[in-house]
Amino acid sequence: LFSFTFIAIFRPYTYQQHVKCISENQKYGSKNYIEKEAKGEVKQNAWCEQVERAIEFVKEPKLKSLLKNIQGYSNIPRKEAKFINFLTNSCRIRDTSLCKMAWKAIADEAEKLKKEEEAKKEENVKKAKEADLVLLL
Repeated sequence: LFSFTFIAIFRPYTYQQHVKCISENQKYGSKNYIEKEAKGEVKQNAWCEQVERAIEFVKEPKLKSLLKNIQGYSNIPRKEAKFINFLTNSCRIRDTSLCKMAWKAIADEAEKLKKEEEAKKEENVKKAKEADLVLLL
Protein backbone atom coordinates (compact mmCIF):
# COMPACT_ATOMS: atom_id res chain seq x y z
CA LEU A 1 0.00 0.00 0.00
CA PHE A 2 3.02 2.21 0.30
CA SER A 3 4.98 2.91 -2.80
CA PHE A 4 8.52 4.22 -2.93
CA THR A 5 10.11 5.70 -5.96
CA PHE A 6 13.77 6.39 -6.40
CA ILE A 7 14.68 9.09 -8.86
CA ALA A 8 18.31 9.64 -9.66
CA ILE A 9 19.07 13.28 -10.19
CA PHE A 10 22.08 14.10 -12.32
CA ARG A 11 23.24 17.51 -13.27
CA PRO A 12 23.74 18.09 -16.99
CA TYR A 13 27.13 17.13 -18.40
CA THR A 14 28.37 15.33 -15.27
CA TYR A 15 29.37 12.47 -17.54
CA GLN A 16 32.24 14.65 -18.83
CA GLN A 17 33.91 14.36 -15.43
CA HIS A 18 33.85 10.55 -15.63
CA VAL A 19 36.00 9.84 -18.66
CA LYS A 20 38.55 7.61 -16.97
CA CYS A 21 38.32 4.48 -14.82
CA ILE A 22 40.21 4.16 -11.57
CA SER A 23 42.84 1.46 -11.07
CA GLU A 24 42.65 -1.34 -8.51
CA ASN A 25 45.53 0.20 -6.57
CA GLN A 26 43.63 3.46 -6.38
CA LYS A 27 40.43 1.73 -5.28
CA TYR A 28 41.85 -0.80 -2.82
CA GLY A 29 45.20 0.76 -1.93
CA SER A 30 46.03 2.83 1.10
CA LYS A 31 44.67 6.31 1.69
CA ASN A 32 48.03 7.84 0.83
CA TYR A 33 48.28 6.10 -2.55
CA ILE A 34 49.30 8.49 -5.31
CA GLU A 35 49.10 7.15 -8.84
CA LYS A 36 51.75 8.12 -11.36
CA GLU A 37 50.46 9.80 -14.48
CA ALA A 38 50.77 7.54 -17.53
CA LYS A 39 53.12 8.55 -20.36
CA GLY A 40 50.29 8.67 -22.88
CA GLU A 41 48.24 10.86 -20.59
CA VAL A 42 51.16 13.27 -20.15
CA LYS A 43 51.57 13.51 -23.93
CA GLN A 44 47.83 14.03 -24.44
CA ASN A 45 47.71 16.78 -21.81
CA ALA A 46 50.67 18.50 -23.48
CA TRP A 47 48.89 18.26 -26.84
CA CYS A 48 45.73 19.82 -25.36
CA GLU A 49 47.87 22.65 -23.96
CA GLN A 50 49.26 23.23 -27.44
CA VAL A 51 45.70 23.57 -28.74
CA GLU A 52 45.08 26.24 -26.10
CA ARG A 53 48.29 28.05 -27.06
CA ALA A 54 47.33 27.89 -30.74
CA ILE A 55 44.04 29.63 -29.91
CA GLU A 56 45.97 32.56 -28.43
CA PHE A 57 48.15 33.09 -31.51
CA VAL A 58 45.68 32.38 -34.34
CA LYS A 59 44.24 35.47 -36.02
CA GLU A 60 41.70 34.03 -38.48
CA PRO A 61 38.18 33.96 -36.91
CA LYS A 62 37.04 30.65 -38.48
CA LEU A 63 40.18 28.87 -37.38
CA LYS A 64 40.01 30.37 -33.89
CA SER A 65 36.38 29.27 -33.59
CA LEU A 66 37.26 25.73 -34.68
CA LEU A 67 40.11 25.49 -32.19
CA LYS A 68 37.88 26.78 -29.39
CA ASN A 69 35.32 24.15 -30.38
CA ILE A 70 37.78 21.26 -30.10
CA GLN A 71 39.39 22.65 -26.94
CA GLY A 72 36.77 20.89 -24.81
CA TYR A 73 37.70 17.45 -26.11
CA SER A 74 40.24 15.43 -24.15
CA ASN A 75 40.86 12.94 -26.95
CA ILE A 76 42.26 15.18 -29.69
CA PRO A 77 44.39 13.01 -32.02
CA ARG A 78 48.12 13.73 -32.26
CA LYS A 79 48.62 12.42 -35.80
CA GLU A 80 47.63 14.58 -38.79
CA ALA A 81 45.47 12.08 -40.70
CA LYS A 82 43.58 11.03 -37.57
CA PHE A 83 43.20 14.67 -36.51
CA ILE A 84 41.62 15.63 -39.84
CA ASN A 85 39.37 12.57 -39.67
CA PHE A 86 38.40 13.56 -36.10
CA LEU A 87 37.43 17.06 -37.23
CA THR A 88 35.49 15.69 -40.19
CA ASN A 89 33.54 13.07 -38.23
CA SER A 90 33.25 14.36 -34.67
CA CYS A 91 33.10 18.09 -35.30
CA ARG A 92 31.36 17.89 -38.69
CA ILE A 93 33.94 20.12 -40.39
CA ARG A 94 33.80 19.48 -44.13
CA ASP A 95 36.34 22.13 -45.17
CA THR A 96 39.58 20.13 -45.42
CA SER A 97 41.68 23.26 -45.93
CA LEU A 98 40.40 24.58 -42.58
CA CYS A 99 41.24 21.23 -40.98
CA LYS A 100 44.77 21.38 -42.38
CA MET A 101 45.15 24.98 -41.18
CA ALA A 102 44.08 23.88 -37.69
CA TRP A 103 46.63 21.06 -37.76
CA LYS A 104 49.36 23.44 -38.91
CA ALA A 105 48.53 25.96 -36.17
CA ILE A 106 48.73 23.30 -33.46
CA ALA A 107 51.87 21.70 -34.94
CA ASP A 108 53.56 25.12 -35.12
CA GLU A 109 52.80 25.70 -31.44
CA ALA A 110 54.16 22.25 -30.64
CA GLU A 111 57.39 23.12 -32.45
CA LYS A 112 57.66 26.47 -30.61
CA LEU A 113 57.10 24.74 -27.27
CA LYS A 114 59.72 22.11 -28.08
CA LYS A 115 62.28 24.81 -28.94
CA GLU A 116 61.47 26.72 -25.74
CA GLU A 117 61.96 23.57 -23.65
CA GLU A 118 65.28 22.81 -25.36
CA ALA A 119 66.45 26.38 -24.71
CA LYS A 120 65.49 26.04 -21.03
CA LYS A 121 67.38 22.75 -20.76
CA GLU A 122 70.48 24.28 -22.33
CA GLU A 123 70.23 27.25 -20.00
CA ASN A 124 69.91 24.97 -16.96
CA VAL A 125 72.92 22.92 -18.08
CA LYS A 126 74.89 26.12 -18.58
CA LYS A 127 73.94 27.37 -15.10
CA ALA A 128 74.87 24.01 -13.57
CA LYS A 129 78.29 24.11 -15.24
CA GLU A 130 78.85 27.68 -14.01
CA ALA A 131 77.85 26.64 -10.49
CA ASP A 132 80.32 23.73 -10.64
CA LEU A 133 83.09 26.10 -11.73
CA VAL A 134 82.32 28.46 -8.86
CA LEU A 135 82.44 25.56 -6.39
CA LEU A 136 85.81 24.44 -7.75
CA LEU A 137 87.29 27.90 -7.23
